Amino acid sequence: MQNLTPQFSETFENTQFYARGYGFGFQGQEAENEIAGQTGSHSFFKYRISDNRIGRFFAVDPLAAKYPWNSPYAFSENSTIAFVELEGLEKLIYSFRFLHWGYSIRTVVENSETLKSKIDEISKKEKESTQIVLFTTFYKGEYKGNANGITVESLHNYVQQSRELRDKKYKTEDEMEILHKNDNLIKMSGMTEDEIMETYENGQTIFMVAISMNRIKQGLRESTATFFHEIEAHLMRELAGKKETEPNKDHIDYFNFYENLKFFNEYFDAINSGKSPPIEDIPKNSPAGKTLKVIDAAIKKYEEHKKKSKIQ
Repeated sequence: MQNLTPQFSETFENTQFYARGYGFGFQGQEAENEIAGQTGSHSFFKYRISDNRIGRFFAVDPLAAKYPWNSPYAFSENSTIAFVELEGLEKLIYSFRFLHWGYSIRTVVENSETLKSKIDEISKKEKESTQIVLFTTFYKGEYKGNANGITVESLHNYVQQSRELRDKKYKTEDEMEILHKNDNLIKMSGMTEDEIMETYENGQTIFMVAISMNRIKQGLRESTATFFHEIEAHLMRELAGKKETEPNKDHIDYFNFYENLKFFNEYFDAINSGKSPPIEDIPKNSPAGKTLKVIDAAIKKYEEHKKKSKIQ
């Protein structure tokens, strides 16, 4: 696949990306402008300071021993624009649409070892040669229905189907609708059809997770819960090649459907149509409820850290 990511050698002279008086910069981290006397030249991460001009950290990664194949000074495995740095975790792949909200999700992830391990599980280096997980967003009208998030397996299949439909001289109404849906999914990815097919031909299958902008606007708790819902209830099952034994079993298992009678009675129709319940009604003893508890603790920790930073 062609690398469209700008390299750090491509400098932007006399260009400033930070507003006066604003204390944060690259990837939402606290800016350090005094080391080189240049605005935005360095950033404070949780454990280290990065030099944004060369895409390197000053200190060794505290988790370097767990990732011997990576340079202990590398930033986002040397993909400095396309990936988010998770300080010791694998690179997190996202489209440019993800820039709208990815930094907020990352702040939650960074404040929880449990959430970090979930991200680590789907982005292991040894799987990189056969699969790519891409995170993105979608807008109202780009996906039919009121879904908060969607998970797409084998993106190349949608490209192949679209190309076959375009070759047909006459198309039915249903085929036109399929073509429209596929084109929107490809658009969400931020990749061209040729890039998707080239990636597939190189032996890599693209899995895509997309969160609706409407959900993101509802708040950090809601968008983070949906983010991990898509990962745990859908993506991990897809990556493991699990075949469903009954309709919507992913949701049934994730919300511990059959062990919560009140929840079962209230949301039977919703779950069976593939919809998720309101976040406040998620059973606490379900996998979804346990993850939400971790998310709440991580958000609280992040907010306390932010408050302390303001006081100092």
